[in-house]
Formats: sequence, structure tokens, C-alpha cells
Amino acid sequence: MIDTTRLKILTGTVQRRIRATLRRRAATRPQRLETYLEAEPWTIDVLAMGPEHLEISGWALPPAQDPEKARFLWNGRRFAVQTYPINRPDLGAFFPQRAGSALSGFYCSQSGGSIDDCFDDGCLHFRFEFDGQRLRYPFQHDWFYPDRRYPALPDPERMFRVMGATDTTQFLLGGCTDFNKFERLLVAVGAGELAQRRRVLDWGVGCGRVARYFSTVPGVEFSGVDIDADNVDWCARNLPGRYLKVPLRPPAPLDAASFDLIYGISVLTHLRERDQRAWLAELDRLAAPGAIILLSFHGTTAGNYAGLPLPHLDAYLEAVARDGFVMTSVNDQIRDFIDEPSYYVDVSHSDAYVRRVWGEYFDVIDTIPGMTATHDLAVLRKR
Repeated sequence: MIDTTRLKILTGTVQRRIRATLRRRAATRPQRLETYLEAEPWTIDVLAMGPEHLEISGWALPPAQDPEKARFLWNGRRFAVQTYPINRPDLGAFFPQRAGSALSGFYCSQSGGSIDDCFDDGCLHFRFEFDGQRLRYPFQHDWFYPDRRYPALPDPERMFRVMGATDTTQFLLGGCTDFNKFERLLVAVGAGELAQRRRVLDWGVGCGRVARYFSTVPGVEFSGVDIDADNVDWCARNLPGRYLKVPLRPPAPLDAASFDLIYGISVLTHLRERDQRAWLAELDRLAAPGAIILLSFHGTTAGNYAGLPLPHLDAYLEAVARDGFVMTSVNDQIRDFIDEPSYYVDVSHSDAYVRRVWGEYFDVIDTIPGMTATHDLAVLRKR
């Protein structure tokens, strides 16, 4: 689903820099269309299934050559019916920087056989691929949808607080996808199997969008923490594992060196720089020697997927690249559930900033564009 929320510029300093860049751009050169963006996550807007039928529809930015040769796969096989590309003028307007973006719609379906028997390892696996596709990891933009073995779902209000929407399909797709990508990513970066990371912390657990999968892995000692006490209480009542409310600022009520894997999705995307540094130091305290830390951030992908007009997008990306850390807007999704309503904001980071500043606390193994939907992901290791 397209997030039509535009990135808003909050500080006067950033506003002045954006305006100056826009004037300079207008005077120097026209905007150019990109053949491919740095990362191009695709989206399943609708997923429907019956006992013998499966269909998905949504959008995927097309290959530069022969888009009809692109392939949509489920569990490694092609759909019986694939209609692509479908004209989508709304996407052409949303991605003015991307050549061919108006031809991004798709519809795929499969009938026959028992769909329930096709949940390999507890999920359906979807992939969009074409020759010449720019991927750092083969699973980078894949989607995964779970079977019915997992715990009860939270109510729509709680879902909204963690993802800004109330769609159950998107809640299940997003959480199951992040879990499966992280599991594969550990192996891909040489960090071993998930079973070797026995003590796992979800930092910013929300209502368990991802925790519902990690917490059910046999042998994993799972903990989840959040500043939202109401969501923490829901998790404690409905999901396996240990769940705790943490204060807005460290320390957390957890022992030092007590986790082998820590992940934080859409947490450092909402903290001012001073709070960010305090929590990075706290995560360093909580991580065991050699622990892996996975942290998402708003990087180039988030900017490209913000639906900004071309001049504003170019100016915004330039500001982030130059300043490294930019606070873009106020975020009120959880203001009624935390002790300090103005604490939660939206921020963006450049890749260079992440490597330099977060690298003060951890070894940076990799930064991966578009690994968690439209967020980029930093893969870190405890020194």
C-alpha cells in the first residue's frame, strides 16, 4: 500500500536549506529520470485465498526492458495467471523520478490443489524478479505470509500505533516478512543460524508485529520492550516471552550483556539525536559479546518512496546527504500512550552518518537499502 504521507520539514534551518537547494537546482539543471532507484521494494496491496485459490495484486516498479518478462513467484513457482504491467497513472505521479513507474500494476492468481498444503516452513513466499534486477541479497524485497499457527491478532487501534494502518493483511505480511528476512540475513552476513542467537530482544516491540514469530521459535529466550505500556501489556497477555515497559530514556530494566540478537524496527526513525545516542549506548550495554544488532532507518529509500515532487525530492535527499541527521516532522501516533507527547518525531539518516555515528558504538557489517519495506537496515555487531 502506498504511504501518501508527505515528508514534512520541521526546522527552520532545514527549510532554508531546502529552499536554497531548490533555487540552485532550478538555475543549473533539469531533473533526470532514473532507470532504477537504489532500492525498489514492491508491494502486495491485496492477498486473497480460498481452499484452492490464491491471488495477489499490487504494484512493482518495472524493468527498463521488456517488463512483460518480469516474473511473480509463489514458493519458487510462477503463478498460473500473471497480468503485468498494468497501467497505474497514480504511481507515475507518486514516482516522478523513476522511468516507467506508471506501468507498475500487477495481478496474479493460482487455482487448483490445496493452498493450505503450500505453507512451506509456516508461510507463503512471494518474489518479484527480472533479469538485471538490482539486489544486494536475493531475498531483499521478498514477502512472506504466515499460516494460521500464530497467536491472536491485536485490535486495529494497536495496529495503527505500530504501522500507521489497520489492515490485518499488511500487519501479517509485514511482520512475517521482517522475521523471515532477518533469519536469512543472519546466515547471509556470516552470523550463523537463528538458533545460535538464543537470547533475542525486540527493542520497540509494539503489539508484537514481528515478535509473534520470533517468540514462537523453539529454544529462543525472547524479550520485548517498548515505551507504550498498553501495547506491552497486550503482548504479555497474548504472546510467549517476557515483555517490559522501558522509560523514554535509558537505562532499561534489563541486565548487561544479556542478548545475542537485538532488533529495532522503526525506533531510531523517531528519536532526536541526543536520545538516539543514549539508546545506542544502552543497546551496547545490553548486547552480549559478538551480538548482532539490526536497526532500521529512514534513508534514501524512504525519501524515494515519500511521493515528493521531483524538485523537493532532490533537495530533500541532498539535505539528508549533507547533514546526515534530519528531523523531518512531528509524529503523533503514540502521543497519548507515552509520558512525554513531544518525544516521538520522524527523522532521517544518511548512510554515511549511520556508518560514522552508529559505528562509534558497534562494528558496522552492512547497511542495506529497502530491507525492511521502505526502511534501510543497519547490520551491526557488538565489539
